[in-house]
Amino acid sequence: MAESELIAILMRDAALRAAFEAGAGVPREPMSVWTDSDQSYRFTELAPKHLPRWHKLSEAMKMFIAFDLGMEHRVCFSITANIDPRMIGRWATAGSDIMPNFEQRIRRAMKRQGISSLPFAYIVETKTKRGSRQSRPHIHGLAVCEDLLDATRLQVALEQALVPGLTWQGRGRAVWVKPAYDKDAPIVGEFLGRGSWMDYIIKNAHRYDVRLGKRRVFISHSLTDLIREAWAVRRED
Repeated sequence: MAESELIAILMRDAALRAAFEAGAGVPREPMSVWTDSDQSYRFTELAPKHLPRWHKLSEAMKMFIAFDLGMEHRVCFSITANIDPRMIGRWATAGSDIMPNFEQRIRRAMKRQGISSLPFAYIVETKTKRGSRQSRPHIHGLAVCEDLLDATRLQVALEQALVPGLTWQGRGRAVWVKPAYDKDAPIVGEFLGRGSWMDYIIKNAHRYDVRLGKRRVFISHSLTDLIREAWAVRRED
């Protein structure tokens, strides 16, 4: 089963489970899809045994699990950040690998802000929406911030790491770290819209860029731990 199809079915099952909970007047149980107590498993399309093992998940699928986890607990922040193209030019001229440079600059900036262990992930994009032309390098990603101030600290860190010459007037256009919201109709729309978010984030992930090489996705160790735990819950491992 393709991961895009798996995501779509997971979200349909989650919407069904949420409808059962709403009908029964019980509180929402984050990340729940199957349960014996309300017999919703009789109507879902998947069961835990149908889910792939951890080692078979792609980076894109792991990012989706992180996004879904953050949305369920209302602690997910979306990230969009432009990158100073002059930095990339200097690294390319020097023959330096771009992705390790990104990671190092962001890691150091986050350490200065006191958020070294913040769970977050991003993908570097250098193509337009349709992938036909090169665009200004930028990143899309997500962060799990239980403390609202951590989102502000992350924005400052990304500004320092990716746009070092940023002026105060340009701050509103360079980096965005904002709460992620479900869209469309309650219950059904809130889940089905999450799959479209992942399509948007990874739309050009497969397109080769000589400046980046084959690797353009980063997932922090702290977020990887959360993703692994969330998937184990889903699989009932």
